[in-house]
Amino acid sequence: MSKYPNERDHVIYTIRHPREKLPFYIGMTTNFPRRVSHHLRGDRYSEERIAPMMALNIVPVFEIVADTTSRSEAEMEEARQYKLLRDMGADLVNGDISWRLDEQR
Repeated sequence: MSKYPNERDHVIYTIRHPREKLPFYIGMTTNFPRRVSHHLRGDRYSEERIAPMMALNIVPVFEIVADTTSRSEAEMEEARQYKLLRDMGADLVNGDISWRLDEQR
């Protein structure tokens, strides 16, 4: 997987505090650099976790965890990653999307 996949690709990414092993957010996008910028400028997840970090000059860690070529594949992979992270004990701020896995069956 390349560091910055093609814009037509869908990437699944996580955000975490640099001192933590588990992320607090998982998302997907077709333009990773732009989405990182949106998070850093402020969105609904920024207010809860990112803004307080930035106020202390702590930059969150953004990591691409998967790269897919279709939205449906990306949605399923995001749900798999979400469930895996929750099972590992991650306190994710986004809503539960693991129901997507049940719909696939």
